[in-house]
Amino acid sequence: MTLSIDPLDDEVDVGRGGVPRDRWERALLYTRESPAVRVPYTSASTLADTLSDDYGLNVWDRRMIAKGVGMSRELSAMAGSSTYSTQLGERDVDKNRAAGQLLDEIVERARDLAKAHQKRDWGTAVHAYTEERDPLGEPPEDMLPDIESFWEALD
Repeated sequence: MTLSIDPLDDEVDVGRGGVPRDRWERALLYTRESPAVRVPYTSASTLADTLSDDYGLNVWDRRMIAKGVGMSRELSAMAGSSTYSTQLGERDVDKNRAAGQLLDEIVERARDLAKAHQKRDWGTAVHAYTEERDPLGEPPEDMLPDIESFWEALD
């Protein structure tokens, strides 16, 4: 197999598997649309690592919880008065478990208060209204532009 690499092109290394790669180690492959130009492709394993990296999502989630708790004096007081402990060897495991479940409920209520799920819920409703051209029931008036743009893009 002979590799044809343009010496005037950007710096290209022939890396693992004998495949030309760019400086970020992405494979440079030819496409059907443009057989004369190599295009960088992200490997499936790199993509999988990226998709499983939920650091940013966890940061966002913690921020929404803090915002929601801060928006409610009641949630703040309930969280602050919690007896929940992560210490090993708790004498009353059931009482600690119940306190943890109360904190879980506070977290969910704080997310709702901070409208953490607002866009997700709106998107779910838009999808439901776009499953059929003529949905059962009338969508909310302010959802119509989203639905119309969906059908326009699909057409």
